[in-house]
Amino acid sequence: MKNALFGNGVKATFTFLAFALVVFGAVAAAYATGVFGVTAEASVGATPTTSSSSPNPTATSDSIVRPRAVTTGTDVPVAQALDDTAYASVTSGWVLTVFDSGTFDALHQAVPGTRIVYLVSPAGDRYEVGSFDAAEQVDLAAWNVADGKALLVLGGVRYTVFDLATTKLSPPWTLCGDHPVTARITPRDDGTWGFRGYCIGAQIDGVYDDIGTDVTPADYYRAPFQRWDADIEQGGVAIYWSESPHPTIIVSFPGSDEPSELVAPPGMDSCVPIGVGRRPSGWPFSSIAVACTTGEQVSAWEETDAGVEPIQLVTASTVAAFASSTLGGGVPFIDRSCVVGNREVLEIQSLGRAAAFVDNGVLSQPMLTATTAAEHCWGASGDTGLFSGHGSLWTTAFGVSPTPLIEVSGSLQPGEPIGVALTRSIIAP
Repeated sequence: MKNALFGNGVKATFTFLAFALVVFGAVAAAYATGVFGVTAEASVGATPTTSSSSPNPTATSDSIVRPRAVTTGTDVPVAQALDDTAYASVTSGWVLTVFDSGTFDALHQAVPGTRIVYLVSPAGDRYEVGSFDAAEQVDLAAWNVADGKALLVLGGVRYTVFDLATTKLSPPWTLCGDHPVTARITPRDDGTWGFRGYCIGAQIDGVYDDIGTDVTPADYYRAPFQRWDADIEQGGVAIYWSESPHPTIIVSFPGSDEPSELVAPPGMDSCVPIGVGRRPSGWPFSSIAVACTTGEQVSAWEETDAGVEPIQLVTASTVAAFASSTLGGGVPFIDRSCVVGNREVLEIQSLGRAAAFVDNGVLSQPMLTATTAAEHCWGASGDTGLFSGHGSLWTTAFGVSPTPLIEVSGSLQPGEPIGVALTRSIIAP
């Protein structure tokens, strides 16, 4: 194995993209998949399950889009029913999201309510796709925009495919019995779903069809370890092993003969990957964004192969100053990133949480309203990023006024709606 840029003596191979869960206070949100990590033991393999779940209503129609009711009330957004015109308009920049009409109790614990699936246009027009009982705890796992279907996760463990036009659900299935997985799920061109991740220490990498049948091609690599993986363009991959003798990042770039081991930038004690980075000018492939520490100080970098020097995104002093001025102090860490246009967005947490653009080494947190700032970045369509904060959802670009998609009270206080604080949102690239 080549030693390109994090440690020595690694015996490993490579796979594709996975994101771990991130916890904000008592609110657990599954980022890339809408599923949650566990520690118990269970058998692995797709297993059909039974469910009474059904979006409402299920009337028939001669049109492509089946008629459906619109949920109304003081605690839910105003929306229209999805129709043929809106359905045919879905393209880059549209958003699929799940809104929870429940509230927070006096202990700031979530009391789930009806969960409503919305399609939202780039202009902020909302269309209800379906609603689910609170007991189902529906969330998004992935969205196949071209095929008009979403992979939902029910109760964190059961998967079902939701046809956005007909409201039909496939028979639910599981990969780890009653236990969830931690994975990145990618819709594939043939209509199947590619899983990269793990369940309770077991491997669930594979390709599954809409009813959970394992249809994994022979050349689809299944890695045997718990790890963080990232697709870094044109078939290149990066893998992170935190349980090796030393934390290690392995990369395999297109055209390379063997994987390379990344080494930490000079002066850094250790680094962990936080997302796929940009593709800077002159670099052959997209980079890997990493957070590197020295003692309690953390900085962010972009790295790639081909002997190119790492690019420092922000210094440790910049992160510390941002945490002090914006997040109320504390020891900060960076646990996730995304790319919006040509800028990296870092999610920084200490006593609070913030998603901030990196602009020439400066951190700039987009204000979504006069009082609410961005906490999470959910991806981008070109220069437009999808952000959430305190249960609300917006799109915005760097230096551009935000477009509200879902708005709630914004303080997560007792008796106030949950909104999108516990669920995942996806923007069509």
